[in-house]
Amino acid sequence: MPGSVAIYGSASDVVRAGLHLLEEREAKLEALRSALAEREANGDLEEFDRDSFLAIMRRPTEP
Repeated sequence: MPGSVAIYGSASDVVRAGLHLLEEREAKLEALRSALAEREANGDLEEFDRDSFLAIMRRPTEP
């Protein structure tokens, strides 16, 4: 990891930073899972149409 170590102080710092990113990602996923479970429990879900969603996401954004 020569390039990474130059940015960080040591290989341990690189590993620590990577673990921190993984922990953040897991926390975000858990928050999403929790929110989904709550909405499911409340019956507060909407039908999901994948093709419509993708069409909306592909629309150009206005400046």
